[in-house]
Amino acid sequence: MRLMTEKNLKDAFAGESQAHMKYLIFAEGAKKEDLPNVARLFRAIAFAEQVHATNHLRELGDIKKTVENLQKGIDGETYEALEFFFKAVTKAGTDDVDSVIKAWEGLEYDGLEGKFVMRACDHQAVYPMYFGATKKTPQYDFVIASDIKTLTGEEVLPTCEEIAKARKK
Repeated sequence: MRLMTEKNLKDAFAGESQAHMKYLIFAEGAKKEDLPNVARLFRAIAFAEQVHATNHLRELGDIKKTVENLQKGIDGETYEALEFFFKAVTKAGTDDVDSVIKAWEGLEYDGLEGKFVMRACDHQAVYPMYFGATKKTPQYDFVIASDIKTLTGEEVLPTCEEIAKARKK
């Protein structure tokens, strides 16, 4: 495949994927506003965008067997963790373990899910969490997420004080 063709397919995949999610979000909004026909229209458009995105991904050769797809997902998450780690090593100016740990404390990293901060008290990466309900819809043969809420890491994790107290027990 020519490089320009590949770039265009990747750009198209990104655009179709974003449109798919945008229309699903619009459908949820219409549903909350008690506009079921508009919601249905947005879901139908979202499905069309998903079909387009799937075709682009297939043409790129990125749809594999499930085991390979799982590995690709793991690789993506590992990449982000390594990026954050590399930022700590760079800040430390050395690969000395104690120096890297100290440099990592309070360090921020802009990840795909949002801003990560390494908490000093327990070395826990604090980042946004997404929660919602899953539901079966007639448009898909799998469950989809709906009513998604974003919570900050501070809203989900115990505080440093709570951790210190628990460690004394």
